[in-house]
Amino acid sequence: MVLEQADQLMPLKYHRHLDIAPLIRRELLAAYAREKKLDPPALLGLLRKEGLARLDDYDVTATRYPQSRDIAAHLRELFWLELTAAEQEILRYCAILPTSNVPLNPDLVSEDVLCVLFGKKDTEKDFKKLLRRLARLHWLVEKDGGYRCHPVIAETAKWQLQPNAVNCKVLIENVTHLLIPDKEANEPDIQRAPFAPLGEAVFRGVYSDEREWTMADDVLAILALWLARLYGSLGESFKASEYVTKGVAIWEKILSPEHPHLATSYNNLAETYRALGEHQKSLEYHQKALAIWEKVLPPEHPHLAGSYNNLAATYGALGQHQKSLEYNQKALAILEKVLPPEHPHLATSYNNLAATYGDLGAHQKRLEYHQKALAIREKVLPPEHPDLATSYNNLALTYGDLGAHQKRLEYLQKALAIREKVLPPEHPDLAQSCNNLAWTYDTLGDPQQAVSFMRRAAAIWEKSLPATHPYVNMARESLATLEAKLASES
Repeated sequence: MVLEQADQLMPLKYHRHLDIAPLIRRELLAAYAREKKLDPPALLGLLRKEGLARLDDYDVTATRYPQSRDIAAHLRELFWLELTAAEQEILRYCAILPTSNVPLNPDLVSEDVLCVLFGKKDTEKDFKKLLRRLARLHWLVEKDGGYRCHPVIAETAKWQLQPNAVNCKVLIENVTHLLIPDKEANEPDIQRAPFAPLGEAVFRGVYSDEREWTMADDVLAILALWLARLYGSLGESFKASEYVTKGVAIWEKILSPEHPHLATSYNNLAETYRALGEHQKSLEYHQKALAIWEKVLPPEHPHLAGSYNNLAATYGALGQHQKSLEYNQKALAILEKVLPPEHPHLATSYNNLAATYGDLGAHQKRLEYHQKALAIREKVLPPEHPDLATSYNNLALTYGDLGAHQKRLEYLQKALAIREKVLPPEHPDLAQSCNNLAWTYDTLGDPQQAVSFMRRAAAIWEKSLPATHPYVNMARESLATLEAKLASES
């Protein structure tokens, strides 16, 4: 089996003097004969009928020889003869999942998982039989309970079956779903990291820069944006940028210039650029998003408030804090008109305004707005809600900047108490709380407690984040600093 069309790879052509052709041929022919219950004479008759009886005599090193013929074409003629539509669908899907040469947990491609991803729960028994049959034919490689295509077979299947957003829609949507965290369970985005290889493989298997995009490709744009979000959470901002850029490129081709989805995509791209530190590019795309919202929405729509808020954050990142204040105030003005006085979104807007006042050095105003936010959240949220922990954390940092370190400690302990109850033991927000407590104890002259909390923060980040994430390195350096200080005072 040979890849005929793949510009990124050196074309694999068979020569008489190479061993690879007979090996692959014998393996596939033997599997085919076993599955079809063909004895050697019957198989030979079939090969002769298909013009395949003397494969080793073919020399296909260059197209200038008229007799040259790619052996992959021969094998396709033989092996695609009796594949049913259901079997072809499985091969099409498997061809764009990670192939057998890619490191992958086999549980992600087990019979049960593939049954769900391929949308075959209603015909589960028959589906699993087909998987096993394709494995016997050696079209699929079964290892440790997982089923995957050999890379050469996958490329041939792509050439033959032409996977796209229409004929792979079910798989694309189900893989996308795996990338979406459970908000009800306060699941962090990074818990979905094991599914990233599936998402990437499916996207790359269907995406092409040369394609003419249609509305059917919206599922691919959505997959790209969730991949971008996941990689952003993992601190892999360049990968996040790659996927959000491709997602936006699809939306720009299939949507009208003032479509709300396009505004949302521009916003996502802007946020990715902000994570990369490219704040001017972030500003450009936030302005594009706002231009759409201002044309298609009424002047007091909450989406406009969200767009103003994003611009405020971007101006803040650029150090233009007065502009940041201006847009935060615009956002708050809308929300105060359209929302009830104790709505959680108002609390968020107060927090944003407080942060801007902090950037301007106006810490008393910062304290005032953080207290307004907390007042709302204490009224409308249950006593152990994560947003309450966020408010306590914000107040703690504000008190710290005002020099009230005992108050800072008090609110940090409140935040940690909530997070310990409602979050998984390796959630990054727990690490943040421990990190803040470590430095507070250091300020208060308690190096023993400082080291204890920093060790806990470092342990959580090392378990929950990739080794290259900046927080991991920061925690290690901070721990080394605090341990040195403790040793010097002992």
